[in-house]
Formats: sequence, C-alpha cells, structure tokens
Amino acid sequence: MGNCEWMPSQLAALMFNSLGMMAGIPFKFGKVWKAWKRGRETNNLYNSKFKKEDFLNMEIEELRAELNLDEKGKFKGGLVRFTCFGLFLIFAGAISLTALLALPVILILSLMFRFKKTWATH
Repeated sequence: MGNCEWMPSQLAALMFNSLGMMAGIPFKFGKVWKAWKRGRETNNLYNSKFKKEDFLNMEIEELRAELNLDEKGKFKGGLVRFTCFGLFLIFAGAISLTALLALPVILILSLMFRFKKTWATH
C-alpha cells in the first residue's frame, strides 16, 4: 500500500506492535489475525501527506476514507497472507523473547548505575 521507506518511528511502531501481537495471540488469535488482514489492506499515518494540524480540521469520515478504513467488507486472507502472518509471528516472538531476556540485565544495570552515583558521593 505505502512506499518502502522506513522511518525510525515506523521501526519503533513495528517493534511495539510486535509485542502487542504476541500478547494477544494466546488469548484472541482470531482477532489478531483479523487485525493483521485489515492492517495489510489499509493505509497508515506514518507517511501521510497531511500535517498534524490538518487532522484537527478533518471530519472523521474524511480521515477514514484517506486511510481506506471506510470499507466495511471482509478483508482478504489466503495462504500467502497467512504465511506472511506466520513469519511475522516468528519475528515478533524473537523480539518478545529478546525483550524479556534483556529486562533483568537492564534492571540490574540501571540499579548499579543509580547506586554507583550514590556510593561515589559517600
């Protein structure tokens, strides 16, 4: 749908959304799959031609039409999309596992840095 240029905010959103998907998969797989299909058929605001101020003056219907969200029909599934979804889940799982494993290390380093400042003043 959009162009292939990646902005830092898109990469951050990809990682954040990956964690959200992994949190939703065990509880609502069908809804995550439906959201994946819908997201593949619609536009987003990352590469929008509008400025933030423009959105304040837009009607909701106009914005929904711009993002291709005004379609009420069912979105396409198929083997190719399901395969892409599966590959993305593997990617999202790797991100989630990395974040989970890094959390104790980040916590310990943060505490060490905090107390190192305190110890240095005494």
